[in-house]
Amino acid sequence: MYHEHFGLNGPPFQFNPTPDAIYLGKEHREGLALLEWGMTNEPSGLTVLMGETGTGKTTLIFAVLARHYANLRAAYIGNPKLDFERMMRTALEQLGIEAGAKSKPELIDALAASLDRLATGERIALLFDEAQELADETLEELRLLSNVDTGAERRLQILLVGQPELAERLSASKARSLNGRIGARAVLNPLEAEEARAYVEHRVHLQGGDASSVFAPRALGHLLAHSDGLPRRINVLCHNAMLLAYGEGKTRVELAAAKEAVAAYENFFTAAKRRPAGEWPRRLRIFRPGHFVPILRLAAPLLALVALGAVAGGIYARSSDSSPALVRAVAHETREKAHNVVTIAPPRPSKPVAESGPTNTPALFSTPPLPSGDVAKEATLKPAAEPKQGASARSPRQVRVRYQDTLSAIANRYLGSPYEVDRLMAANPQVRDADLIYPGEIIRLPAAQSADATR
Repeated sequence: MYHEHFGLNGPPFQFNPTPDAIYLGKEHREGLALLEWGMTNEPSGLTVLMGETGTGKTTLIFAVLARHYANLRAAYIGNPKLDFERMMRTALEQLGIEAGAKSKPELIDALAASLDRLATGERIALLFDEAQELADETLEELRLLSNVDTGAERRLQILLVGQPELAERLSASKARSLNGRIGARAVLNPLEAEEARAYVEHRVHLQGGDASSVFAPRALGHLLAHSDGLPRRINVLCHNAMLLAYGEGKTRVELAAAKEAVAAYENFFTAAKRRPAGEWPRRLRIFRPGHFVPILRLAAPLLALVALGAVAGGIYARSSDSSPALVRAVAHETREKAHNVVTIAPPRPSKPVAESGPTNTPALFSTPPLPSGDVAKEATLKPAAEPKQGASARSPRQVRVRYQDTLSAIANRYLGSPYEVDRLMAANPQVRDADLIYPGEIIRLPAAQSADATR
């Protein structure tokens, strides 16, 4: 993995909520304290935590659930699109309360009975993530569910965690009654500049490294300036910058890699936006699948003529007393003819890339070209082989993803067609999304298909 290139024990910037790697700056300490209070002590029984996407709300939820309070049983509902009955069934299963095939009223009664059996000081907490997506009917059902707790002290705690749109939902007339009952409320703000830098140092330190040895000062400053203080965006930008530096063989992220990572992140949707079919230039629109047929019909007889000429040239060279220089000249002429035929093949739909030119991320394990003398021998002693379909015989077994690469572009470049993405996905089970690959990532190419398999 790329983290070993930087001397780290593991990837420092992960995208799943990891309680053991949580950074407790001022904002996150206050958010964690609010969730603790709402689960164990809030007298109203209703708590709300809001924050922009990527501020770390879900990480805080998992951090507070990982603490295993002695007098608390909690359930986490992370899918706001479930209807209320399925949410109740999910919650009861996590709480260890028998749900079975009970109806919605029976599920509520089962929860009420469980509340009545609690000892003094014990609590049941229900945490709803992405609460801004809850249906109006579900919000009203939660208000009614809070009425189930009829004890002298509040034993059922309901916590709503979501994005700022949750405030709009709660201020609407439909949720007025629920909004009036909410007690504890807080907003999780983005990190300040110094906290953002401390966050990066914390993540790198957890993997046995030092941020200053991984990121140049100006590079880290550029990444953090474009992160808006959001931990998730910091993870993405730092991760991508490290991949770019790794792809270039550098052991430290410099400013150039940081700028490239930021540009790729901020311009992704603009670059990926497709024009309507009618807006493409005519010279690009001609390369629809049906338009390859007449070109291939023209190429077939020309390739046959070249093959015939190569065989004839080989026979002549062997049967004559010609000098080695003449043999090399015949081989050179044959190669030139073959080159001229290749150039009339249909160009690729995407922007052409020079396979033999210099590149910042060279392909791995590519077969080196034969010396000129060996080429002459091959041309004179062996009959010309039929051109292979699909991937070239010189295609590498593994390639490194270039900047702004896609699986479709890689399939077109090395397998001969942009429609070979499925084969690429099958050969790379670590890639779960064809649109989500990173510069510097290693992609394995599938084995070339045999002639029988392609018929």
